[in-house]
Amino acid sequence: MAGLFAASALSTPAWAQAVDPQESAAPIGIADIVVTAQRRAESMQNVPIAVTALNAETLEATGVRDTSDLKAVAPSLNFNTAVGGFGLPRIRGVGSTGTGPGIENPVATYIDGIYIGSATGAMMTLNDIEQVAVLKGPQGTLFGRNATGGLIQITTKKPSYDLTGDFKASYGNYDTIGGSAYLSGGLAGNLAASVAFKYDNRRDGYGVNVNTGNEIMTEKSYAGRAKLLWEIDDASSLTLSADFSRVNAASPAFRPLTRNVRGQFADGGRRDIDSDIDPTLRSRQYGGSVELRHDFGTVDFMSLTGYRKMKLRVSFDPDGTTEGDWAAVPAANAPPLGFSHGFIIDNNQIDTQLTHEVQLLSDNDSRFQWVLGGFYMWGEGRYEPSRNVNAFQTNVQRSYTDLEVKQTLQSMAAFAQGTYRLGEATNVTAGIRYTRDQRRAVGSRITYSATTGQPLPVQTFPQGVIESYRKTFPRATWRLSIDHRFSPEMMAYASYNRGFRSAAFVAQNIGLNTPLENKVLKPEIVDAYEVGLKTDLFDRRLRFNVAGYYYDQKNVQVMQIQNGIQTVYNADGAEIYGVDADFQIRPFGGLTLTGGVNVTHARYKNFDTAVISIPNAAGGNTLTIGDASGKRLQNVPDWTLSLGATYDIPTSIGDFTIGANYYHNDGWAADPDNRVAQGSYDLLDASLSWRAQSGLTFSVWGKNLTNAFYFQQLGASNFSDNGVQAAPRTYGVTAGFRF
Repeated sequence: MAGLFAASALSTPAWAQAVDPQESAAPIGIADIVVTAQRRAESMQNVPIAVTALNAETLEATGVRDTSDLKAVAPSLNFNTAVGGFGLPRIRGVGSTGTGPGIENPVATYIDGIYIGSATGAMMTLNDIEQVAVLKGPQGTLFGRNATGGLIQITTKKPSYDLTGDFKASYGNYDTIGGSAYLSGGLAGNLAASVAFKYDNRRDGYGVNVNTGNEIMTEKSYAGRAKLLWEIDDASSLTLSADFSRVNAASPAFRPLTRNVRGQFADGGRRDIDSDIDPTLRSRQYGGSVELRHDFGTVDFMSLTGYRKMKLRVSFDPDGTTEGDWAAVPAANAPPLGFSHGFIIDNNQIDTQLTHEVQLLSDNDSRFQWVLGGFYMWGEGRYEPSRNVNAFQTNVQRSYTDLEVKQTLQSMAAFAQGTYRLGEATNVTAGIRYTRDQRRAVGSRITYSATTGQPLPVQTFPQGVIESYRKTFPRATWRLSIDHRFSPEMMAYASYNRGFRSAAFVAQNIGLNTPLENKVLKPEIVDAYEVGLKTDLFDRRLRFNVAGYYYDQKNVQVMQIQNGIQTVYNADGAEIYGVDADFQIRPFGGLTLTGGVNVTHARYKNFDTAVISIPNAAGGNTLTIGDASGKRLQNVPDWTLSLGATYDIPTSIGDFTIGANYYHNDGWAADPDNRVAQGSYDLLDASLSWRAQSGLTFSVWGKNLTNAFYFQQLGASNFSDNGVQAAPRTYGVTAGFRF
């Protein structure tokens, strides 16, 4: 799902103060980046948290165009997708492998301060991006909700009183057209507004469905946003925002990588599929927010209310066979899976949420600085319905199963954090957050006869019985840290954080004759210990930051695909430790070199209830319970590396910028027993842009220039090992005008 940031700017957003994060002036070398990772404006180099924050020019020059591309500039972040375009980010090994109604990502995503609970919100189409930052490690106090891995913060542009605009049109291979528009200006002396729109349409697919002859992995998306800023007086402001986005795509395109249940290999090229139906994805998102700020003099107040609704419908054939593959099979012969001659998934998921947050922030020069706040969230996730269609007894008659589930959440939290300055160079910080989640799940599962259209008799589960569950999950999280500045150029810190990921009911298990404990996900707990060093050296020509970390993770939430259906369950725990570092060098005017490396050792411990896959000689896999203790966590590479460069060349006809970014991923395991894995791969992106003094712009760009072949999603199911390929080499041109 494309989430283009073609004109974006990356930094950390302002949350608790009406201060625009920006690069403050520096006489020479690398400028300070002002961030609010602790909800007050501070230099990134003074914050005792590992943060990756990059500006718009570097991101545009190095090819970052959507949220999944962020991994190329923040190596501690890995980004995969789940069935149907759900975003599954991981930071330092902590993240999600699956999703469903009510299941939230442990890497929290915020847009303009609004928490996005659904995994569909991690993949988005946006145009008017002002800032993005990646905060590494649990943020259990000030952000708290499901931030066990860290945060991806996104802030859109603030309306300006000066008339400004940015218009772009692009064309690329695969007959891809795109356009974006942004316009902002003052409406009155204290009133300003902005509007933005973006459109992308990839009309040629990356492959074809050889069974139907139609192209797959095509995509059309568009999004819009409007904001209104009212500066009531010198101390108060009100900001209103509304947005929407839509995506229509021929995905996910699952391709079997081993023999399917008929003992056959997939037909077509490696980017093609052979399925009964063409995959389809329809995503709809819209939302709005109201932000009120007031400066009381020594205390700042902020109130933020947000509403979001996300709809996702995805249909695909997960078994790697077509109806013709079964033509010679007598109806009396049971298929290898024992229940069908084919399988089609039709998921219809709807997520709705309402959030409200208030903050009080000290604003004075005393040795003690503090933040107080409260947070409320109501959420609802549901299948409406989710349908699985399969052949029943004969090759032509189809039965189907409907799963209708609604899971609701009522969450309340209070938090406080304070920092005390010891002397002139040392700070001690302590914070705590208390969260109370109440969840309720209601649902039923019914299988209908292909011949009569009526529900089938009771089988191994209570057919059509409505199940209802309610459970409350209270939890406290905290942060302790100490930092010391040895000199104006060097600061060290140590911290201990506890974060937790909310418990939930497993929607896919509702209606099955299984114990209650199989229908409840336990809350995921992370105790994180970190030491770090931040430096600005050689007259600020070199910025080098490094951190070492150790995580003790309990009740890890793990995904497994069974019979084409994604379900989630708990592993007892995991141990994660590693080092990440990033640097920025400005050896001379115009040239900027950037890079980062992350080394992570992430292994399951005490995981003897893992669902593992055993290949069948005739094709397909048998899923069984096994021991995955000591195995690598899913979707976590042992190490990643990024290297980037931008070179600005001013001339009499305009300014040229050359940019390139290299990314290496050492590969990752796709399932708990590590039998299915993505090997190492390398990506290279580059661009050349020109901007005239008149505001005209033009650029040529390319992504994955080496045409590396790798998977964005990979796994093992009953049907076969299968995967969804990532994008091949893409390239194009963009022309625009800004003022």
